[in-house]
Amino acid sequence: MEKYNQVCVWESTICPTEKSKEFEDFMKSEYSIRVKFLEQIMTLPDVKNGKAVKDTGDRADVLFAIHDGDIKKFAISRFKMEPPVRWVEDVLENMADNMIYPEHVREYMTW
Repeated sequence: MEKYNQVCVWESTICPTEKSKEFEDFMKSEYSIRVKFLEQIMTLPDVKNGKAVKDTGDRADVLFAIHDGDIKKFAISRFKMEPPVRWVEDVLENMADNMIYPEHVREYMTW
């Protein structure tokens, strides 16, 4: 995906793969940005003392890549979205002790 290097995480957002084109069109029309849908992930449960915490996990989060040329204009507007969209690197950094995503999500990091 040349020119789509920054991956974003939109937590608590549902978009099945079969709706990826609609998602990309929505982002273009609502926020004037070009994106490529990557996947919807169901989060893993929180872990405390080596055990899964009851009633955690199973939240749908959407991961998408934004076109390099649109990053600057989206950098501020992403905070106005509900919930705010975050860079994958920031999300993963905050999960250092409690990873709630499958390990392959680390491959999306670019910095």
